[in-house]
Amino acid sequence: EFAHHLLPCLELLSITDEAAVRDKAVESLKKVVNEMSYEDATAHFWALIQRLAGREWFTSRIAACDLLPHCVEKLPIDRQAELMSRYVELCEDSVAMVRRSALRALKDLIAVVQPNNIELLLSLFKSCMEGTDLISLRTLAVENSIALGEKCTPQQFHDSVMPVVRSCQQDFSWRVRFTFADNMHTLVGMAEDPDRGELVRMYQEFLGDAEADVRSAAARRLPAVAKAIPDKEWFMTTIKETLDTLVQDSAEHVRVSFAAVLLSLAPLMGQQTTVNEVLPVVLQLMRDEKAEVKLALVGTLSELSTVMGIEMLKQSLIPQIGELIEDKQWRIREAVLQNGPVLARHLGEASFTDDVCPLMLKLCMDTVSDVRLAAAQCLRQLTNILGEPWMEVNVVNHVQEMATNESSYLIRIAALNCILELHDVISENTVVKCFIPLIVNLAKDPVPNVRFNANSVALTLSKKLTESCVQQHLRPVFVELTQDPDVDVKYYAVEALHPGTGVLAPAVV
Repeated sequence: EFAHHLLPCLELLSITDEAAVRDKAVESLKKVVNEMSYEDATAHFWALIQRLAGREWFTSRIAACDLLPHCVEKLPIDRQAELMSRYVELCEDSVAMVRRSALRALKDLIAVVQPNNIELLLSLFKSCMEGTDLISLRTLAVENSIALGEKCTPQQFHDSVMPVVRSCQQDFSWRVRFTFADNMHTLVGMAEDPDRGELVRMYQEFLGDAEADVRSAAARRLPAVAKAIPDKEWFMTTIKETLDTLVQDSAEHVRVSFAAVLLSLAPLMGQQTTVNEVLPVVLQLMRDEKAEVKLALVGTLSELSTVMGIEMLKQSLIPQIGELIEDKQWRIREAVLQNGPVLARHLGEASFTDDVCPLMLKLCMDTVSDVRLAAAQCLRQLTNILGEPWMEVNVVNHVQEMATNESSYLIRIAALNCILELHDVISENTVVKCFIPLIVNLAKDPVPNVRFNANSVALTLSKKLTESCVQQHLRPVFVELTQDPDVDVKYYAVEALHPGTGVLAPAVV
């Protein structure tokens, strides 16, 4: 009941020239009016807005614009009509900053006014957009178009919103076109025919816009626009030529945006349209000269596997995966590994083992450390999906070959990383049978780094294995490494045997 006593102080702060102070004061006024009773709001807050809107200095009128939507629901119907009149005056203000604030408040005002005021707001919005050449005002057109579109009838949308959209689609400012391209999916979703068809054609023009950033924004919204169209086949037929053009776009970031969302069309379009229209474009992008484009595409391969059958995947996708695994950019190879589990789920054990697994195992010995680590993590995920027996048949021999590789000590360390990733998803018997002998041998490796990593892996495994197994197989490893000539290897071997770690029982070294 005493909230209105705060208004005079906040009113003074809300008309200051300092924007930060003014904005904070306006935010505080919004919170105050929410706590006020209907009677106090009518008596005190509405009078405050009247004073702000009537002052000569423009900063007070800006504050009035921001506050108007927040007092509508607190006012009686007759005062709401007065408020609308005041809002019209602010929209026609001589100062551009005031008009911009009024238009910025429009979307909030639309949400709270009576339905009978929507027609007035539509007419006001249309006249404001047609009568301005200021970019700062036109960039607000899209959010207001969406807010009005949610409240108006299809006929009102056609008569008042569509003319604004048409003018902005041809706007000389790329920022205005950018905001519409980035939000076109929302407009398409709320429109009805024939406006929906016209909006799709506008969207198609955004995809071919002279400004690369506009094309990129439009490309990012491709799945969202497709989802908003009931007739998916018509949509693909309409934009097919534009999609073919995007594949060869001169701007790399446009092709990246396009590649990142292209496969999201697959679940929407279905198998036949995906095979006929989407897949050829995918294959072209996979051969792009820029790594970022291929990387964006590879990260979404799971979308394609949800639609296409095993045989189609084998015929169209597996050869391309083979090329990507050989790609000179290591991030491409890493991205393929990250999609390995998805391929395993959709191809099934037999097809994945025959066609993809040998390719991915090669990456365990890649020249780049991050790729080797990603390969080890991939093996863990594949074992979770395909099972421990599959791992014993298809992975163990490869890890053993890596552990005895003499060409590079890094490959032997990679074998230890594979063991480290796999030990959590397999049984103790398999660890003892398949991997403990490798660790014992690698603990005697001539390269200190290998012995150091063998000690570290053995210590990790000891936390999972039974006490008897640790005493029988791993304690001798630590005991031997305590006599190692390398100080780091020796130090951590002693630490492993120390009773304070809680890993191994006390023993005489």
